[in-house]
Amino acid sequence: MRTKFIFHLQRRRSISNWLPADLGAYLRGEPKVRQVGDPVLRETSSSVDPTVIQTPEFKILINNLVQVMRNKNGVGIAAPQIGVGLQVFALEYTGQHYKRLKEVHGFSDKEIKRMGIALVPLKIFINPTLKIIDSNMLAFREGCLSVAGYSAIVPRAKEVEVSGLDDTGNRVTWRVAGWPARIAQHEMDHLKGNLYIDTMLYKTFVNNEWQQFAK
Repeated sequence: MRTKFIFHLQRRRSISNWLPADLGAYLRGEPKVRQVGDPVLRETSSSVDPTVIQTPEFKILINNLVQVMRNKNGVGIAAPQIGVGLQVFALEYTGQHYKRLKEVHGFSDKEIKRMGIALVPLKIFINPTLKIIDSNMLAFREGCLSVAGYSAIVPRAKEVEVSGLDDTGNRVTWRVAGWPARIAQHEMDHLKGNLYIDTMLYKTFVNNEWQQFAK
């Protein structure tokens, strides 16, 4: 019984290391997406103790991460972007994203195929590692919820393999190419304290609404 109590106490302490100081405030509203300049985006994220994955608090973190991504029309998000310095990210590419790419941004089927766009169901990675499978670099424009309103062309490896734990604590491996591989690399960068602006082609960096200022 005492051993069980000590384990429980240690687990609670490990949870308290990453929980916001005011959990009540964290639960009452949607976390804000942290913006470039916030120190949390430049810190190396800590690994997650697997024993906390099934806790209610960690499930709240995962739920918040996914909800923020969806509410912001994002296709990926990492825990540091909502102020939690843990090695966790989510990604998802839906039919709505595909439709928006064509109808709002005007991409043709040919362009979408060239970019390697593919639908991806919701995926959660905890303590992920990434291995490059095909090192050929593809350069396309990308943005980031934490560099809101801007985008740039960024070279990324064509194909990668991501391994880690899912949101149930099971080990998973995902080998993927094209645009989903780009998303995975982008989110892995966040866990290392990096942003796309660190590896972008600098002269392609633009305000997405620049034409509104030119009128």
